[in-house]
Amino acid sequence: PLGTIGARATLPVPWQAQPLPLGDPSLGLGLLTGVLGLSFTFLWLRIQRLTDLVHRRDHQIHTLSATDSLTGLINRKQLIVIGNDLLKSNRTADIALLCINLNRFSAINDVFGHDTGDEVLWQVSCRLKSGFGEAVTLARIGADEFALLLTLPRSHAANSGSAQLCRYAEHLFQILSRPFEINGQSLILSGRLGIALLAFENQEASAVTAPQSLTASKSLTASQSL
Repeated sequence: PLGTIGARATLPVPWQAQPLPLGDPSLGLGLLTGVLGLSFTFLWLRIQRLTDLVHRRDHQIHTLSATDSLTGLINRKQLIVIGNDLLKSNRTADIALLCINLNRFSAINDVFGHDTGDEVLWQVSCRLKSGFGEAVTLARIGADEFALLLTLPRSHAANSGSAQLCRYAEHLFQILSRPFEINGQSLILSGRLGIALLAFENQEASAVTAPQSLTASKSLTASQSL
């Protein structure tokens, strides 16, 4: 009793945590829920990381299979894919393919070495990139062959596509006619240029020729030179 002398009353402190017995089922359920929550969180993070790695690997594989390792341009296989897609989807512009073959390039490798030859090819690709930008699809389709795939706005003027192609060809020659300075050597290149123009007159014609046009353009450029 409070009135008893020498006796102290023991009252519970309101904010003091009360211990739970180990056998309390709510304690085990809470611990299990927390552990499962952490496990699922770590598992989700792991899956996300693995998914990102797979996507990055697939992108790298696609890039390696579609581009030339020396110049960074797309290769022949990827050019055919892009060209065929363009032939199937294009309805508002004509399509042109320009192929240039460097003359006597093997002599550069024989006289100056393959490192110099690689430097020439790399500089050629850099000039093409800076000279044409993103408006033209550039590709390295052979050891010393490059290709330009482009679309030309359709015009009612006679021979408008041919006139546009001539301007592209002249610009290409201007880009590659300047000497290449490599390891103290000044090299002047020459080459042969083949041009193929595919002009669609109506949608039926484009639908019929789409699957075979790029292959036909390649064979045409192989037999013609400027």
